Amino acid sequence: MEHKKTVRIIISVLLAAAVIVFLITTITAADEPSGNSPEDIIGFLSENGYTVSSPVTKEITIPEEFSDVYENYNRLQKKQNFNLEKYKGRSAVSYTFSVIGYINENGEPENNVEAHIIVCDGKIIGGDIASTRLNGFMKPIRE
Repeated sequence: MEHKKTVRIIISVLLAAAVIVFLITTITAADEPSGNSPEDIIGFLSENGYTVSSPVTKEITIPEEFSDVYENYNRLQKKQNFNLEKYKGRSAVSYTFSVIGYINENGEPENNVEAHIIVCDGKIIGGDIASTRLNGFMKPIRE
């Protein structure tokens, strides 16, 4: 009788662990949209209200140790449910797009605005919208 109770407890614990792993995997997958192709990335930007040009790409490495600049940039990423800390030391691809028809917070068109997307292992792991003008801005893609 005691043996059956122990087996039931072990099975219950294993089922609970399986559910937790499934939920964590599902939540993580939702936070990291597909970046398998430029079309996927353009779709992600479009879903967030941005029209963009064709990208320029560059191979990058997420630093293993974050400088103050990277710490600040990662704070911006965390505002949109990304976190570059998970990718320290990893190779990634940076995509830079010109944003077409950007309207600023004053309702005025603004030129020289770019969308930056970081992709690792086919997943979008970070990004921003930034003005390249002097004293420009940088903000999350997802607000």
